[in-house]
Amino acid sequence: MDFKSTRAAQWRVIRYMATFKTADIAQATGVKTCTVTEFVRQLKNARMIKAIDRTGHMKVWRLIRDFGPKTPVKYGDGLLNPNDGIVYAFTTGARHER
Repeated sequence: MDFKSTRAAQWRVIRYMATFKTADIAQATGVKTCTVTEFVRQLKNARMIKAIDRTGHMKVWRLIRDFGPKTPVKYGDGLLNPNDGIVYAFTTGARHER
């Protein structure tokens, strides 16, 4: 699986599950946990997901911004939502039109 398709697979499962742990996404997609963790970190920093609980040593995440089927991609210091062309910045939460 190449990088683009692993991201798309993760995004599809996250949208479907809405509430998840990184291990859930890794198991459902066959993607390495470290790769899932990086994508989850980017989604969190762009405020697309938030931690809602903890089970053992793993956080439980919830999708709070489901912008559509196209996978968010890293764009500068944020994530570009290709469904609407808005970049969600990692540090400030500000939105910038592309």
